[in-house]
Amino acid sequence: PDMFTALDEATVECWVRFEEFNLNSHVFDFGDLKHEVYLSHYGASPNLKFIITDATLTRHRIDVPGAWQAGRWCHFAMVTGKGGAHLYLNGVLLADNPFTGSLSGVSGKNNYLGRANITGDPKITRFHGAIDEFRVWKTARGGQQIREAMFRKLTGREPDLAGLWNFDDGTAKDSSPAG
Repeated sequence: PDMFTALDEATVECWVRFEEFNLNSHVFDFGDLKHEVYLSHYGASPNLKFIITDATLTRHRIDVPGAWQAGRWCHFAMVTGKGGAHLYLNGVLLADNPFTGSLSGVSGKNNYLGRANITGDPKITRFHGAIDEFRVWKTARGGQQIREAMFRKLTGREPDLAGLWNFDDGTAKDSSPAG
């Protein structure tokens, strides 16, 4: 809880491989129901959805039809902050949203990987696939920074790193100084 609530700018990036597209499964979901930031697909299709809410619970979204590919690893980076929201796929900018909020503006109640904040709702299903090298940065990283680091194995001691989950030891332990 409250792990990222001080971040007025942030970059969340990860490698993702969907095995199948269930109804609205989430790659990550930080916050609380309806006061959150998340990355998912919508429907039973490869359409990407990125949502971040503001203090009035208004949902700011980026939708990219057909962005996901089943069975294939893809690198995604979601940048939030004073420069707006930006979504990258494999180091290439996919879409923008002018909303200038970040993780500090969403509830810090829950931080989930591979599931949604909604529990018990039959419309939301569990993520079926794999996630690797999940990173949260304290800054709004640019496209060049994302491209330069996306294939690099991190140690957890990099400047501005707020969280790192690489699953190398078989656990979901945070390898950053925050632990």
